[in-house]
Amino acid sequence: MDMTSRKPLRICMVTDVYENAHNGVVISTKRFVEGLKERNHQVTVVCAGTSGNGIVGLKKYSPPFLRNFLDNFEYTIAVPDKNLLKKAFSEMDIVHVHLPLWLGILSVKIANDLGIPVVTTFHMQAENLLYNLNINSNYFVRLVYQFLIKNVYNRSDHVIFPSQFAKDELIKYGLTTEGTIISNGVTDMYHPQNISRPLRYKNKFIILMVARLTHEKRQDTLIRAVSKSRYKDQIQPILIGKGIDKEKLLKLGEALPNPPEFFYLEPHELVYYYNLADLYVHTSEIEVESMTTLEASACGLPVLVSDSDRSAAKQFALDQRFLFRNNDEDDLAQKIDYWFENQEELDDTRKTFHFNSRKYHIKYSLDKLEEVYANVCRQSQAP
Repeated sequence: MDMTSRKPLRICMVTDVYENAHNGVVISTKRFVEGLKERNHQVTVVCAGTSGNGIVGLKKYSPPFLRNFLDNFEYTIAVPDKNLLKKAFSEMDIVHVHLPLWLGILSVKIANDLGIPVVTTFHMQAENLLYNLNINSNYFVRLVYQFLIKNVYNRSDHVIFPSQFAKDELIKYGLTTEGTIISNGVTDMYHPQNISRPLRYKNKFIILMVARLTHEKRQDTLIRAVSKSRYKDQIQPILIGKGIDKEKLLKLGEALPNPPEFFYLEPHELVYYYNLADLYVHTSEIEVESMTTLEASACGLPVLVSDSDRSAAKQFALDQRFLFRNNDEDDLAQKIDYWFENQEELDDTRKTFHFNSRKYHIKYSLDKLEEVYANVCRQSQAP
């Protein structure tokens, strides 16, 4: 079906935080909102904040004992207002919930009660919550997933998975709702560029990682691996992100000949560093897709990623040369040394990484999302 011939829909995006944050959920949601509007759909966002300009604002809740935890995720708890939600949803063709927490759970219930079709996206793994509460237990991981599946995903008309890994995870824990794999997508902003290297990086092998500075991202593994590299005197790590582990990582990196540089940047500012670096290393143990690994690939930056069985990031590795054993600093150091010694071979892979990333372009994700919306709306109207 011609995508441009579809009837414009009234879509309500529900996400606790939308403005003044740059976490993966927010970035992805904004891209889809903008893309859907460009395709003539009417999109309303329900989130914490001030109402106006297509936003239905809800009160914020920030308990003191959770403030550091929430700041770490750039997350704000939105206080659901049943009357506001009912009014907003009753004017919509479809409701799309992005986070399976207080607001998301109640939104799914209200949409069900009103007979409005509801789609949910699996953005947040149980481990994201538990690891940052210092809980590393398969038992609690299973309990959280069972709760979320029962109260959110199995009460949805359709579930969006950012990757095959994400789909397999929810099915493993009991998902029965139908779903579709739709990448968060990458925009044209991320593309190869010729960058003039500053003098301070002359003769340096730049290793980049972009992620929250938190336990599950395991930047400590990268720092330890560099410390064990035969070429540590010539390696410059750059870590972009913020989070509660920054001081710990600063201290850990002090002993390196070239201590890690830390930045916190706007999404558009990342393009420069993706094009500046020689190698992107993603040490995270937990990812439903890994948008930054995809962005790096789109810029033609070779990516070396963890083979964690709780992460989808490994889907972007070209082959075994670009995978290292999860949380194994010795194996990572060996892979880094190999690519340092074979930089011409590494550069030859840049075009392949860029080419492979194009199948994840946001336009294809928007096509799939429109198709899901159309099918769900059509099925909801069937007798």
